[in-house]
Parts: sequence; structure tokens; C-alpha cells
Amino acid sequence: PKRKRRKPMAKSDFKWKPKPLIKRVKKLQASGLNKAAGFLTADIKKSFVSPAPSRAGQAPAVDTGTMKRSITWDVPRKGIRRVGTTLQPEGDNLASYPMYLELGTKSIAPRPWLRVALARNKRTLARLLAGKGI
Repeated sequence: PKRKRRKPMAKSDFKWKPKPLIKRVKKLQASGLNKAAGFLTADIKKSFVSPAPSRAGQAPAVDTGTMKRSITWDVPRKGIRRVGTTLQPEGDNLASYPMYLELGTKSIAPRPWLRVALARNKRTLARLLAGKGI
């Protein structure tokens, strides 16, 4: 069978200029990351219980408020947002109080605050990252 000959496409003056598009996509990506990190930080802080003490498996209780105030987010490099605590390990100890609460120890049951917030907000974070809002 003979193939039909296609008509030539119409000529166009269109020129592909990817730089403005790439710039816009990066700006939207950064905005989504910032919104997601801010949302997650606020949600973690809201999850802390009061009054002390918290029960095993529950979010940490607020005693002095130091850990709650230390929950924040930052930009370690382009395209990355880090949510966590600014509290640093003390002395020779390589771990810190927030990690003990999150994971527990031999004598203390976990009081998770970060992983449960991520799991609880998975859909909302995906929407924020996609630029759809809450």
C-alpha cells in the first residue's frame, strides 16, 4: 500500500527560550519548599503537649519551652529545606535531647515529634510542594 504524503508544516517564527521558563520553575520550586517547611515547622510546634509530662508515644510535653522554640527550618543549599532543631549535643555526647525524645533510649520510651508530623502531613506537604496550597 502506498503511503499518503503529509503536507508540510506551516512555518513559524517561534524561538525556544528556556532560561525564563527554568527561572520561573526554580522560583516556584523554592516557594513550594519554603511553604512546606514553614507548615511542617508550625505543625510540629502545635503538636507539643501541655502540661508535662507526656506519655510514651505522645509528642513531647512543654516544660521550659526550649526545645519547642528551637524547632525551625533553614536552607542548607539550593533546592533543600531542612526542618529540625537548633539544639546542639552537649559535651562528649554525640546525640541530643530532641533525638532522645524522637527515638527513645534504653530507659525512656519515644516521644516522636518529627516523623509523626511528616506522616500526618504527607498529603498537605505534597500539595504545597506542587504549588496547590493547603
